[in-house]
Amino acid sequence: MCNLDQVNSIPQTYSKLTNDSVAEVKNPNGKFPLLLICEHASNYIPPEFDNLGIDEETATSHAAYDIGIREVAVNLSNILDAPLVVSNISRLVIDCNREPYSPDSTPSQSEIYSIPKNANISPQEKSYRVKTYYQPFHDCIRNTMLSRTDLKVLLALHSFTPVFMGIDREMEIGVLFEQDNQLSRIFLQSSSLFSNLITVANEPYAPDPKVSHTIKKHATPFNLPNLMLEIRNSLIRNEKSQWEIAEIIAKMIQHSMREFNKLNKQRNYPEE
Repeated sequence: MCNLDQVNSIPQTYSKLTNDSVAEVKNPNGKFPLLLICEHASNYIPPEFDNLGIDEETATSHAAYDIGIREVAVNLSNILDAPLVVSNISRLVIDCNREPYSPDSTPSQSEIYSIPKNANISPQEKSYRVKTYYQPFHDCIRNTMLSRTDLKVLLALHSFTPVFMGIDREMEIGVLFEQDNQLSRIFLQSSSLFSNLITVANEPYAPDPKVSHTIKKHATPFNLPNLMLEIRNSLIRNEKSQWEIAEIIAKMIQHSMREFNKLNKQRNYPEE
């Protein structure tokens, strides 16, 4: 099920979240020609899964969702006046940014965290999760794209933990892209015009299909320009910082799309 414009009602703590919508669209009629995507917006685990056998620490960790990114995405949607599609299900139930039938979509181990009820999932259980929790999210993206032929860019938003497997991550914003992604290169090269945040290419992950599934599914086949951003979650832990980061990214996006337009005259993006 894909509900429209209800994302602001979703609380952040998994134990308090009760929402029948698997995926939803915020600001579906937004005028800015960019579609925001947030696959890991929620740590909600439906009651049928008995919390997947995990404890509170795991359920509120980066293993369960991208901390702070939902709020940044909603702010960005409001600042730009752009549509936003979010998943309301924890990636531990099924990761909407992974091939649905791969082991990575339902991990039994995520960094230091064990997810007991993801071990030895039957094919029937896997198919149920794909049909019930993965497919509605991607249908929501596709339906939004079909109904909004004016959309020119797809932007996937994520956050990452500052320490992973005991290794510090110094970067603050990562721009994930392959060599032929002109828009991402413009975004990266112009980032210093708007911020002193440490912005780097292809960190903390390389742009392989495992971490860019949504981009590969909805943008690449249609030659749709795209961006995939990773924000260090220590930067977006409160309302003030979530708004400030959204404002910075909005300026970067507007500038990058305008510069991209200059190089690709057939596209027509609004001015800032």
